[in-house]
Amino acid sequence: MAEPADDAPDDDGAENKASAARRAGAWAALLILSIASTWALRTLHVPAALMLGPMLSAIVIAQYHGKLEMQRPVVMGAQALLGCRLGMAISPELLNSALAYLPILFAFVLAVVLATVTLAIVVSRANWFPGTVAVWGLSPGAASAMVMLAEMYGSDARIVAVMQYLRVLVAALVAILVGTLMGSPEANSHGIPTTGSGVVWFPPIDGLAFTETLALALLGAIAAWVSKRSIAILFVPMIGGAFLQISGLGRLELPAFLAAAVFAVIGWNIGLKFTRASLRASMKLMPRIAAVIAAMIALCGILSWPLAHVIGVDALSAYLALSPGGLDSVLIIATSTHVDLPLILAAQVVRLIVVMTVAPPLARLVVRRVLPGGRESG
Repeated sequence: MAEPADDAPDDDGAENKASAARRAGAWAALLILSIASTWALRTLHVPAALMLGPMLSAIVIAQYHGKLEMQRPVVMGAQALLGCRLGMAISPELLNSALAYLPILFAFVLAVVLATVTLAIVVSRANWFPGTVAVWGLSPGAASAMVMLAEMYGSDARIVAVMQYLRVLVAALVAILVGTLMGSPEANSHGIPTTGSGVVWFPPIDGLAFTETLALALLGAIAAWVSKRSIAILFVPMIGGAFLQISGLGRLELPAFLAAAVFAVIGWNIGLKFTRASLRASMKLMPRIAAVIAAMIALCGILSWPLAHVIGVDALSAYLALSPGGLDSVLIIATSTHVDLPLILAAQVVRLIVVMTVAPPLARLVVRRVLPGGRESG
């Protein structure tokens, strides 16, 4: 009778080894597929190919291995380094231009938030989605916060997660498509690595500047951990890097190969969330989810036209400024096309701040006061 018990650890060990081997194989396949797809997209001069290739590859791999996920420290490291890269792009002229846009941008971003909340109320009252799913799922930002709040209020967090991350994915794809049709996928003047063929992937590295960059990224991660505010991971390196470079107190350096790795991690983090299990949970509602996300993106596109005329910028810059995608993905797209970077940077920062401060209490107010049923039970 003792033998089966003695054999159990060996069986568990063999199963664990097999599982580890499958995971290693999946990661290897993801890396190879990402390199191949990125090369193909760069050959076609598609904007943001360094992020798009890994993102699409991750979606494919997630259908066969649904347990792959990016570790939070890795994602935070990529976001912090992206903040450093954006800080490198900020000059006094760019900063002055961005500050001049702020009052108008605040009004337009608030219009986007109110329009999406109205859309959520309409589809909720029409019983398109169970309970208050639409309120949390249609927020134009703060995806992880909205998923958490949905769970707190008894809503179906699985559907909310699919709606939120599908919004980020679709908005990024649409922005890349618009950029391909309306923009020029070449280097801009702000020092961001491009998807062009002239990139030097392994340049000589200034040790001091590179150390300062890593230290600033670490400071951003610490600030996010201490403050419990995820936006600090991007803002602290961005603002700190801009201050160091504008003041002349320091210089940041992020070699192209590391910037490519940052973009790949951000793309993987989006794509790996679309597992078969998560899609299966919302499959019956997918046509409606697709419809409301399309409506949200269309609303932002419509609002971008008056923004372009009021500020006097090109349509692509105005569209990217109001795009409801993730802050990191939109800025990666913006830095690989000829657009008004100060406008887009300012608009996306304002959007994130407004969404983080206004959207959660506004959504809670809608749940309690506007929609029938108030707090849900499931």
